[in-house]
Amino acid sequence: MPKRVREEEKSATPAPAPRLSAIAQRRLAQEKAAAAAAAAAPAPADPTTPLRQTAVAVVIETNSSKKTRRTATTRSTRSTSTSIEQTATVTKENEVIAEKRAAIEKKLRERVQLAEAAKNDPTVVLSEGWKDNSTPVLSAESSGGSSPTGEVRSARSALQKMKEKAVEQEDEDMASVVDEDEVMEDAVEAVVEPVREQVLSTFVPSEENYKVSKDGTQTFKLQPGETLAIVGIYTLTVLKGSVHVLGTKLSSSSVPSTIYAPLTHSLPVLTAAVKKSTDAPTKISYIELRIAPCASPLLNIGRLLPTFTNIWGTQEGTTFTPLFTSTTPTPILSAPQSHTSLLKSISRSASTSDPIILLTGAKSTGKSTLSRLLTNSLLRNGPVAYLDLDPGQPELSPPGMISLSLLSAPLLGPSFTHFTNKPKPTKQHHIGYPTPREDPGAYMRSVIDLLNTHRSEHPRVPLIINSFGWIKALGLELLADIAQHAQVTDVVFLGGGGAAVAEVMGQGINFHELSSAAAMATAQAGGMGGAGRFSPADLRALQSAAYFHPQDFSRLTHQKPWVVPYPSAIVGVDVLGESIDPADTRDAVEGTVVGVLLVDDVAEPIQVEKGLPLVRGVTPEGAECVGLAVVRAVDVEKQEVQLLMPVAVEDIEQWGDKRVVLQRGRGEIGLVEMLTGKEYKDGEAPWLQMGGKEKGKVWRVRRNVMRRGQQ
Repeated sequence: MPKRVREEEKSATPAPAPRLSAIAQRRLAQEKAAAAAAAAAPAPADPTTPLRQTAVAVVIETNSSKKTRRTATTRSTRSTSTSIEQTATVTKENEVIAEKRAAIEKKLRERVQLAEAAKNDPTVVLSEGWKDNSTPVLSAESSGGSSPTGEVRSARSALQKMKEKAVEQEDEDMASVVDEDEVMEDAVEAVVEPVREQVLSTFVPSEENYKVSKDGTQTFKLQPGETLAIVGIYTLTVLKGSVHVLGTKLSSSSVPSTIYAPLTHSLPVLTAAVKKSTDAPTKISYIELRIAPCASPLLNIGRLLPTFTNIWGTQEGTTFTPLFTSTTPTPILSAPQSHTSLLKSISRSASTSDPIILLTGAKSTGKSTLSRLLTNSLLRNGPVAYLDLDPGQPELSPPGMISLSLLSAPLLGPSFTHFTNKPKPTKQHHIGYPTPREDPGAYMRSVIDLLNTHRSEHPRVPLIINSFGWIKALGLELLADIAQHAQVTDVVFLGGGGAAVAEVMGQGINFHELSSAAAMATAQAGGMGGAGRFSPADLRALQSAAYFHPQDFSRLTHQKPWVVPYPSAIVGVDVLGESIDPADTRDAVEGTVVGVLLVDDVAEPIQVEKGLPLVRGVTPEGAECVGLAVVRAVDVEKQEVQLLMPVAVEDIEQWGDKRVVLQRGRGEIGLVEMLTGKEYKDGEAPWLQMGGKEKGKVWRVRRNVMRRGQQ
């Protein structure tokens, strides 16, 4: 009913200023109606006039008490009482109420007239209540059913029922309006309620502990135990004391370290080291850090992949930003106590032995993060070998590959940041798929070859094995085979359900089951933050882009290719998992990602009249993978292949007399890499052509497309 009244008032008259609630408008109308009814009533000139005025006052006083009761529930109309009298109008509903009030006044007048008649009629007796101007009560001593006493009682009964019904209806309307107002107030409060800030750093900047130089360098003085979160790319130099970050400890004697902290992953936190009781006495009461900007090509990755435009969270003119508090969920890397205890335990054992540690668990449980923390922790004792066996999301190689690396410096960033300064892998193999599911046999042969390489070249070095996230059925069997061939000493399982994995690991292996590191980071952030916005496919695209663009994020179509002749340098093409017609080898590789393998000798290739020879039977033991390349074009007339690959001239010179095999898997490059900007009209691309009917589009390979000046 309140909503209907409000709409009627809106259509009948202009909107008041300020706008009145339905309760206030109804109250005003009732008061005006009561005043109008009282003014319209005739005033008899007999001695009973005071009695008649008393009867009217009783009704008005009752109205006043109800008004007071309603006013207590509508506090918001107090400040607008003056404007109410000037702007409110009487609605149709209020007119009905005014008519009922006039009827009540008429009944009261009849009762007064009956009281006057009682003076002259002995059969009508006026009760004592009338004599002291209280509520009138009439009684009759006559037994006649049609006496005036019966009329008075009937009038009083009808009046009382009418008043009670009106009061009950008003209470119902008032309750519904009050409930609506409360809901509206709750909605407003929910909107204006301040968002709880997330504390990202316990360090509180002040003039004494925080300085900013003109060149963008910032100096921090942290108290022991304080933390500092920074997003972006920066160079950290410890001036006094020491600081913990990503599982390693940096001190004033350490060389400056470049730290990569994008929003694609949980942000690393700098923690000022707390002085131990066994440490030598020192006068240093604070830890002083210098954070300097670091110009890196990775800052421009958003030009190639717009999805990752704002992952560095930086402002113009700087490469990093300290974060103290945040109103949006921001995942912060903070290892649980169980993780920290395990890292310390393994690090202590590594000082007297050479552990072989296998990290496993389901997908998205934080295996890569924990492997970085564990690697950095073990590096305090010396070099660490890292066996990267996850072809879908590798740590030290592009997607589709597995590798063995010897590390001597900590990993201070996510996997896609390692291509700019990471050491050359000891050995790597091209798997060609994001999972070992496609060809488990070839995958295990590559794994065993890498393990044999570790034993022969790094026999006294701790080994960390970062495995895939496939831990059921055949994946679990592969995991057991890896543990057996590697002769692991410790298995670290992340997530729930590790009993099945522990069962197949055999005797004599230390099995550690930990909670998911990814879940802990999300819980701390209060929800899915930056780290949860990107899918595994997004991160693979980011990893591939970082691999193919170590220094320049211009599109591959803008880069100059390597021109390699065949069959003198390139023996042929090996297509994984497919049996194709040898005449189709050019179509099979042009515009695709291939593994570049160096071989001493292979079986006799299948020659074709026009196109690349087809090679089969290349084994991991007889080949060395030097990286990935994109086949830009194949010129069958000149018998040349144009390759786009991030390889330096010095590396190619070391290939010597070895011959090249291009191994075609299922590696992908982003569609944006195929676009050429202004170089071609109508959005043409060298390996992509859109065609087909209105409801669908077909990808067709365009052959032999080269830039002018290179033909």
